[in-house]
Amino acid sequence: MLRKVYKGEIGGKIKVYYVKNEELPLISFAIGFCSGSYLDPKGKEGLFYLTSNLIDKSYDTFTSFKIREFFDSIGAKFN
Repeated sequence: MLRKVYKGEIGGKIKVYYVKNEELPLISFAIGFCSGSYLDPKGKEGLFYLTSNLIDKSYDTFTSFKIREFFDSIGAKFN
């Protein structure tokens, strides 16, 4: 049986979709943010692309594995 998908907005920019399952004490949801290269400041085109490519790279004591492990530990996915 397909569950009803509820949706809403926070602050007019954050879209929230969630599914309730009354059989489990759990709510699954996904949050979408307005983002992307079309929001790059004028003169700084490519900033989003650069940032998104660097987010899972190693830095100092934070290896790419530790960063992914952290995302996994909080149930997050980075696409």
